Amino acid sequence: MFTAAAANAATFSAHGSAEQVYATGLSPGEQVSLVDSAGATIASRQANPLGGSLFRNVAPGSGYRVRASDGTESDPLTVLTTQPAPPSTDVYNQTIPAEGYGYLTTRDGPSWRSTCIRPKTWRRRCRGFSRRRFQRAPRRR
Repeated sequence: MFTAAAANAATFSAHGSAEQVYATGLSPGEQVSLVDSAGATIASRQANPLGGSLFRNVAPGSGYRVRASDGTESDPLTVLTTQPAPPSTDVYNQTIPAEGYGYLTTRDGPSWRSTCIRPKTWRRRCRGFSRRRFQRAPRRR
């Protein structure tokens, strides 16, 4: 069973950033518009050959949406200011693994894969830790 909301679900990805909004996953050359919380069109442009579009110099605020030519819209977006500090410092309270692979979430929302490899000299300096924790990984053959 389809609902109107499901039929208008966006097939592209849109995100707000520091005074800009970007969208990816569009059809190359597709016309897209940036609309405010009232539904008024702020700017329109065509997607580039890779299916991306960028709206610059967007006033900071929330409720923006990207609307494709077929009428589908993104979820509401927030555009940040260029202030040196983010509006929320919660992004700094995330747990990052001390060693190995993990993910780091940026203040704009995307997650980045991270790798932490301790230098050999650090093993000698970390005496309070279990020796088993710092054993070498088996070599690949």
